[in-house]
Amino acid sequence: MNTYWKSKKNIGISMGGAILLILYLAAMLKGISLQKLFLLTFGGVIGLAGLTFIWHKWWRGAHRFHLLVSLLVISSFIGAALPLFTVAGFTIYPFRILLGICAFMLAGFFYYQNQTIIHSLKSLKDNSFTYLGLFWIFYAFLSLAWSVNTMNTIQDIIFLLSGLFTIYFILLVYRNKKDYEELFFYWIVMSLLLIAIGLINHFFQIHLPVSRINTVAQYQKHIPTAVFTNENDFASFLAIASFFFLSLLKNGRAFFYKVVGGTGLLLSVYLIGAASSRANYIAILIGLFVWFIFVLKPLHRLKMVIMGIILAVPVFIFMPEKVAAGAEKVYGVIKTLLPTEGQEDSISIRGNLLKNVKVFIENTYGFGVGPGNIELYMKKFQFYNTFGDYNVHNWWAEVLVHYGVITFTGYVVLLAYLFVQLVKILKKCTHRSEQLMAEALLCGLGAFTMASISPNSFMALHYNWLFVGVCIGFVYMKTKGEDVSAKKNGFVNHSQT
Repeated sequence: MNTYWKSKKNIGISMGGAILLILYLAAMLKGISLQKLFLLTFGGVIGLAGLTFIWHKWWRGAHRFHLLVSLLVISSFIGAALPLFTVAGFTIYPFRILLGICAFMLAGFFYYQNQTIIHSLKSLKDNSFTYLGLFWIFYAFLSLAWSVNTMNTIQDIIFLLSGLFTIYFILLVYRNKKDYEELFFYWIVMSLLLIAIGLINHFFQIHLPVSRINTVAQYQKHIPTAVFTNENDFASFLAIASFFFLSLLKNGRAFFYKVVGGTGLLLSVYLIGAASSRANYIAILIGLFVWFIFVLKPLHRLKMVIMGIILAVPVFIFMPEKVAAGAEKVYGVIKTLLPTEGQEDSISIRGNLLKNVKVFIENTYGFGVGPGNIELYMKKFQFYNTFGDYNVHNWWAEVLVHYGVITFTGYVVLLAYLFVQLVKILKKCTHRSEQLMAEALLCGLGAFTMASISPNSFMALHYNWLFVGVCIGFVYMKTKGEDVSAKKNGFVNHSQT
């Protein structure tokens, strides 16, 4: 048996090396510059080193479905930054390929009655999200009956299915403390990777092909987008990721972890500033408020308030001009967030977009206009002038106007439930790894409320669904005792088959 596995391993390494060599030669023949080849090679080596570490830490002995879903999670951070080809208007990239493979593999396990998978699927019956997700899918298909643009609705349904299936896969695979240590590791490492790309965007003005910054004027070339199309998508990701770094800074046992957490947090905030994403300034403040109220102990809060007063008083006394200048700058930012009647500024336009959403919901008796239809409604049936801007720019309004009042209410209730449960979990946490994840998710969920209104559409952003999926899975594990149950019954991540 040992000889068999050793030969199998050698064959796998040889084939992998051959494939990499062929890809390298193909890149050279295509005329890619030496600099890009070097970066590609460096990235490949770092990626392989990371996967080797993950293999030894979490994947050795894990069920093959666990491995595949983990690769899906990792690829979700990269998204459409690595397009492979286009089919019927849809760009195919690693995440979508892995999602399809996961779906087919799950169907195969179910067909052949794999007991490990069947047992995990049965456990989903106890999760409230299972029924909300199924209702959401049912309602999306039902809305085809009144959709005015069927193709747009189908496209939106595909995005929805992609997101919801990601959550279901997370619930199937990640079931205990060790699994959520693995997920926390992915968030930190992949966030650092995206920050590194963002810094390259900002300082060297080099952008990936997917970025809109490739087509803007030179004075805007410093705006970071990382692996996303625009800066708001990136800034919203950073607003959520910031609290994973803050949690690592606060709870990291080793000094190295605290350095990583502090550095990641500072760079995230810096890049959000470089992206000039105003909604995410507020998202960070909301997350910090949640951290101050729900994470810090009363004594620590008191110490921070006293320390803040001690530091602030001398500044107010000896540097009043700088305080006044800073206050004026803050007022200027706040002023830009307030709508101006009859003007064409972005805030006024967003206000009119929301007013139109309200009218459309009323006119459709709360059923919504159907997925993917809002821009068409804005263009043809608007009551308030949006000055040529037809995208809602608000995730909450998008869910409401596309999927109706019932789905929207269920979604909001779910997130409120998750927030309350995370507060309760945090009060009872005794294990450091659980505290790391609970604090990151709780504060991230606070930031999520505002971060989600910054991108043009949150539906197609994978980190939206990934973050919510991790919240649901972690809360489910803690409230239903799945950590203990998984160890006893052998769920996906523990099976050796």
